[in-house]
Amino acid sequence: MTNADRFIDKYKQLEEAVRFAYDLRNEDSITSCIMNKEQFKNYREEFQYCKEVRNLLSHKKKVNNCFAVEPSDAMIEFLDSLIERIKNRPKCYQIQIKLKDVYWQPLNGKVRDTLGYMYQKSYRCTPILNDKGVVVGIFDTDSFLSYIAVKGIDSLSEDLRFSDIYDHICLESKKANKFIFVKSDSYADELEERIEEVLKSGVRTELAIVTSTGSKNEKMLGIITPWEIIKI
Repeated sequence: MTNADRFIDKYKQLEEAVRFAYDLRNEDSITSCIMNKEQFKNYREEFQYCKEVRNLLSHKKKVNNCFAVEPSDAMIEFLDSLIERIKNRPKCYQIQIKLKDVYWQPLNGKVRDTLGYMYQKSYRCTPILNDKGVVVGIFDTDSFLSYIAVKGIDSLSEDLRFSDIYDHICLESKKANKFIFVKSDSYADELEERIEEVLKSGVRTELAIVTSTGSKNEKMLGIITPWEIIKI
């Protein structure tokens, strides 16, 4: 078998992998799928080149039963890597920071102590959980500024609890899509697309909260920050 034969076979495997992974119909273009997905942006140029070679090999007549071009080993390896990436897309539970490793606070947690810890660790936000492990609020810079602006104060009491500032940390007080909930077994690239779509409206998603079905009324299993998305 020549490299041309291997290349054509690998390209067919790629088509099958894309159609299965993204539930495409036979008439849907895998080219559009790959070229339009953010997670493949670093592969677009190479994929476009492979597509052109595939069209040449598949649609042009051979000369003396020989292909016009012979794809390199590197091109076949590229298709292999792309197939592998598509077939083994990580799910949210695989990239999440698990609950045991998440810094969170209960409603009776102290605001001032939490602020100090967040500053020390450069954390942008802290989930606030009830006694069932359900997220009932998010404490972030906006929460702090909102509270001191409304109260007209310039210092925080050492005994101030999150329950005392609930109106400023509850999920309803947050800008839509700044903090989102995601199903644990959904794909990480689907979350990435969701975050990118939200960004187009001018809102940056700070945190994805992972629950079993993506409901905000369920126990938090972990969190995903933009950094976890970047790493994959």
